[in-house]
Amino acid sequence: MSFLARLSIPAELPEDEPDRDRRNAARFAVTAGWGGRGQGDTVMPRRGKAPERDWSPGELKRLEVLATAQNLTLDDALALLGPRCVDVHLNGEAFWSAVPPRCGSTPWAATRSSRSGLATAKNLF
Repeated sequence: MSFLARLSIPAELPEDEPDRDRRNAARFAVTAGWGGRGQGDTVMPRRGKAPERDWSPGELKRLEVLATAQNLTLDDALALLGPRCVDVHLNGEAFWSAVPPRCGSTPWAATRSSRSGLATAKNLF
């Protein structure tokens, strides 16, 4: 499994914790503004929380290893994936880290992805 788009979640609560099941389930609650109530029973998409940031030195090192396995340089991989990454939050504690903004069909990638680069970029996962 690649480090890209790694899900970070809080640790599960131990058996003897009060209200354990509800609190453990809340670790995955989507409360970071991805949707909101529309008219009636509809749910409307919202902006969510997905801050863009620089790749960390450790992520760049692992990305270079993945790129080399695909006969690419780190610069080639960054040209495909983007010079920065995104952390996509489910809530205040759970999030996917180091999501390449040019990979996939996401709100932040929709206008930045090129069809030709996307296929190659997906090989890095």
